Amino acid sequence: MNVKMKNLNQSPFVCMLMIACLFVSCGKPDHVVNKEALALNNQGTTVFSKVSTYKYPKDSLSVASALFGAAIQKDAAFRLAYLNQYVCLNSMKKYEESAALCSAWLKNNPDDDTFLYNRGMLYEIGKKDTLANADYKLVADHMSKNPLPAFDNGMSNAEIDAAINRATILMVVNKNKAAALALLRDLKAALPDREKVSKAYTEMVQMNRRAKIDALLGNV
Repeated sequence: MNVKMKNLNQSPFVCMLMIACLFVSCGKPDHVVNKEALALNNQGTTVFSKVSTYKYPKDSLSVASALFGAAIQKDAAFRLAYLNQYVCLNSMKKYEESAALCSAWLKNNPDDDTFLYNRGMLYEIGKKDTLANADYKLVADHMSKNPLPAFDNGMSNAEIDAAINRATILMVVNKNKAAALALLRDLKAALPDREKVSKAYTEMVQMNRRAKIDALLGNV
């Protein structure tokens, strides 16, 4: 039996994916998720959340990873399970396995910027600069075709988040901190009273690129 993903309440672990995911989902929102895969994924999120709150020992991450892997085996198009597995593998510092996971997803979803971006960072910390730059170029090309809307005080929270995320992408993918700061400076000028915009600007001023990559991968 299958269930529509949009009808699911998918576990608090989804918020952990902010570590890894800076793009709006490029997946298939109408994908019908296999019920067994969903159950396995949710079991994995429960284990992971208990590890992250120190209720389970850290070696329980291997249990969570096995559950996410089983969910993917049941439903190879279940994007959330791949994302959860990505975060879990990074938490165990299994970066080569995490990069291979991204490649497995990208084989059938080659334009998914989230996985291109994530794999690029993994390649970079693994000193595979040619592969990293190839992924970054694809993300940059896609980004150039999707300009942000004009900044004004009528922006929605989603639009503000997208602008802040775009600054991070400029920092990591384009290796251009000046452009990232300029973007956030313009956003701050348009929204001078928004605390999260000011915070994002301050963090960007203080952040170096490699530290940002390490933070995004949980390598801190």
